Amino acid sequence: RGEVRPPSSTLAMTLSAASAAEQRSSSAKLEALLAKLAVRKLELDRAAAEARVAASESDASDDEPILSPAPNAVSSSLSPRTNPGVLRVRPARHTASVYGSKAYWDARYGAPDAVVGENLRKGETNNEWYVGWRTLRPYALDYALRSHRVLLLGIGTSTLGEEMSADGFSRVTAVDYSEPAIERMRKEQENRLRRFRRAEKRGDFSNAENASSPSAPTPPTAFEVDYRVMDVTRMTFADSSFDCVLDKATLDTMCQLDDDDEEEEETKRASRAKGGDDDAKTKKSASSRASRMLRESCRALRPGGTYVCVTYGAPSDRMDLFLDLELDWDLVAHREIPKNKTKYHLYALRRRGGVDVTKKKRDGHRRKLRRGRDVSGGDSRREQHGGDPCVAGPVPRERAGHA
Repeated sequence: RGEVRPPSSTLAMTLSAASAAEQRSSSAKLEALLAKLAVRKLELDRAAAEARVAASESDASDDEPILSPAPNAVSSSLSPRTNPGVLRVRPARHTASVYGSKAYWDARYGAPDAVVGENLRKGETNNEWYVGWRTLRPYALDYALRSHRVLLLGIGTSTLGEEMSADGFSRVTAVDYSEPAIERMRKEQENRLRRFRRAEKRGDFSNAENASSPSAPTPPTAFEVDYRVMDVTRMTFADSSFDCVLDKATLDTMCQLDDDDEEEEETKRASRAKGGDDDAKTKKSASSRASRMLRESCRALRPGGTYVCVTYGAPSDRMDLFLDLELDWDLVAHREIPKNKTKYHLYALRRRGGVDVTKKKRDGHRRKLRRGRDVSGGDSRREQHGGDPCVAGPVPRERAGHA
């Protein structure tokens, strides 16, 4: 009865602060768990593919044709029972990731029933990795203008390039080292342009309104994607060829392959370290696939251009790669992209020595919008006070997509 109790408002504030701290802690734990699950999923996919390869090998007859791949190649995951016309590839005897085999990707993308783009049907292959253009669009428009030269890495059979070109991006180049993937996407592009011409002939775009914001939807456009067969670790583009390099899941594949190589080389590194070669791990890291891909991406960017990476890797797993001293760029943004119960990470790195054109464009657009609001306010005041010849006229609207 004699106790002094704190006011109810103070108690509520204390409980609220404790609840917020607990919520932040739970969110951090959930983020770490999701990252681990994403890595585990890649490992399980690899194990499942290798198990299918082993089963396929055991069922093969002596006179069945076997292709001999280069070292590190792994068999296609396609079963001869469901695809009798597919020749199998004998796997290498070590445990290299299935994602490192060009034969795997060629078979996946070259199959008659290969999926193009997003496929949300449960239990079926989805070749639109992580997120599609609809989700990525508001993020990408912060780093690339529609007039920019954009390079897409490891395109596979993703429709990202097709959707960007239809959305007004006029200079998109997409590369992949799988010839079947590039051939299929060239055919997909022909189909898109054919559909566009039919819709244009029907007059479907005649009533499209001009948009006042660069991020607003635009009428479809008939720009073409330049599809090329190319290895992302050894690209043949000239230096400073692109304004934006966009990578979605390709770096993750490179990191997965490097992790596999790291396991295979662990014993050798230990023996080299005993012999006094303490920088063996540094040498290995410098020659990794992920590092080579990032160096090539940085080289292909113009000064002021931006490398945009969408990955499942949290900063603790990716920042060492991005901030390598050999890379002439700076981190300008780390953002999270939620999708259902998963969360992906977007990193934007700008090459040093140039102007941020996208920021300049956005700032100019904001100034025009501000001026437009001032003008509309001035018009109303002019009507009230009999007109003021010193007030400027309305700001003309500009069509989104014509940067």
